[in-house]
Amino acid sequence: MQTLPTWYYNDLQQVGVDFEDPADDFETHVREEYSTFAWIIEGMLNRVRLEFESNYLSPTMAEYICRKR
Repeated sequence: MQTLPTWYYNDLQQVGVDFEDPADDFETHVREEYSTFAWIIEGMLNRVRLEFESNYLSPTMAEYICRKR
């Protein structure tokens, strides 16, 4: 079974990000960066009436380009 920090680290490596200590980085990410699920982000963007395009870099990472409607 893969641990969450390992899963997170492997996913970021797929898009070219590398870290010396994946467990420490994951801990910092959870504590300070507040990532969320796509359906939450996309719902928030719709609620504030932004048009957006999403580019999924991996199953767990996406970029968004937003425009005012």
